[in-house]
This record gives sequence, structure tokens and C-alpha cells, in this order.
Amino acid sequence: MKRHSMRSSLLLVFASVSFCLSAFAQPPSASDDPVLQAMQVEMQRSKAQLKLEEMSAPFYIDYRVIDVDEFNAEAAYGAVRTNVRTRLRFLKVVVRVGDYKQDSFFGQGEGVSDLIPVDDGVLAIRHQLWLATDRAYKAATEALTAKQAQLKQLTVDQPVDDFAPA
Repeated sequence: MKRHSMRSSLLLVFASVSFCLSAFAQPPSASDDPVLQAMQVEMQRSKAQLKLEEMSAPFYIDYRVIDVDEFNAEAAYGAVRTNVRTRLRFLKVVVRVGDYKQDSFFGQGEGVSDLIPVDDGVLAIRHQLWLATDRAYKAATEALTAKQAQLKQLTVDQPVDDFAPA
């Protein structure tokens, strides 16, 4: 039984088309892209309002969204056997508390990952961003406390800043 996979040829066609289209594409503005719009609104809200009582406010917030649109097809003897499309959006949120000399990027403070909706609903995307930001902030405050406790047990001859403003 001879099997022929169309995946490599489809990927080659996709790569060629996407390369040609990306050369002429304009960068998206917030009004055109619902994901970017939701990210900007939530970033402004988080910078202005995200702070728990007796905890330091975040000095750095990072949102990353990876949009995956994958198509896989397989054929045998000229007939399509598998035809699967997968669409996902991964979200990675990093919130840093403390300061540039000593921050929370340690252990569970390295951020949280989640999925966000693929239907371009700005309110639904904002809701997921808010939930992930809240979880990342709480994890960052706990990570900073744990990091400070561990550092008290060590002597450091030449301290190095955790993060750089650049």
C-alpha cells in the first residue's frame, strides 16, 4: 500500500504564499486587529489598576500571543484520507514585581500560559488576558517572596541586576 503525504507540499505552498503576502502587508493597527486592541486596553488597565494591598505593583508586564492555524492533509491512491485544520491562540503573560535589581522572575514567577478565543471577540479576549494577568501577578508576588527568602541564605560577592531597563 503506497501512501503519499501532501503535508510537505502544502507547507511549501503555504510558506511561499505567506512570504509573498508578508512582503506587501502593512503592520496591523489596534483598530484592525481585535487581539492587539484587547492587549493594548488590558495593558493600560493593568498598568493603572493592578495592585494588591501590601504588595508591590508590577513594574513590567509582557503579553505574547501565538496564533496557530495548521492544516494537515493525507492522501492514499488519489483519495484524501485525512483533512484536519487546527486553530489555537496561545497566551503567555509575564508580570514582574520588585525592581530592576531584584525582581520576581523566579520559579512560578516566570509567567503563566493559557489559551484565548480564536473568534476575535474583543471582550472575550480581554477577559482571558485579565484572568491570566491576575494569576501571573499573584504568582510573581509569591515568587519574589520565595526568592528573597532563598537569597538571605546566600552571600553574593558581586551582585548582578535581575533585569535591565533596556
